[in-house]
Amino acid sequence: DGLAQGISPVLPSLLAGPPALREMALRVAVTLNIRDLAPRLEEVFAESVGEPTLRETAFKALLALTDRKSQLIERGLRDNAESIRLAAVEELAMDRPLQALPKLEQLITSESSVAIQRALQIVQAIGERGPGTKTASSGKRPPKGGNPALAAKRESLLLQAFVRQQEGSLEHLLRYCAR
Repeated sequence: DGLAQGISPVLPSLLAGPPALREMALRVAVTLNIRDLAPRLEEVFAESVGEPTLRETAFKALLALTDRKSQLIERGLRDNAESIRLAAVEELAMDRPLQALPKLEQLITSESSVAIQRALQIVQAIGERGPGTKTASSGKRPPKGGNPALAAKRESLLLQAFVRQQEGSLEHLLRYCAR
């Protein structure tokens, strides 16, 4: 707590520095849970349009440090930047996995290999959380065996993602051979 109090006054000036310094300051704010920095994080998120990594870090910091998680997820899902949309889907999946399944399916069927790969990672992470994952409808933990609907859809999405990755590899190989 003393460290957070000591560094908190310095963070706004660090957030005015070059992108690498700003990213570091964002990570420090999250690590030390400095919530009063949230308004400045909104500014960094809004003004960093040309810096996708910094924007994504600011978005994740906002998710961690504000109580407006649902609003931020919805905003992120509508963002123009793929990295922000992916971060929003990831947060939605960790918070409300059943609600995230349609979004994950969209990512898996997209043309973006980055989106397909990230969706696969997110679906795998949902499975790793296992029985501890909260259900979207009640907010309560499912019975010890897990949520059967979530498990079945997860397996289906994993298979779809695997097939999409293989299709992409085959397309790449065919293009390479056609040269």
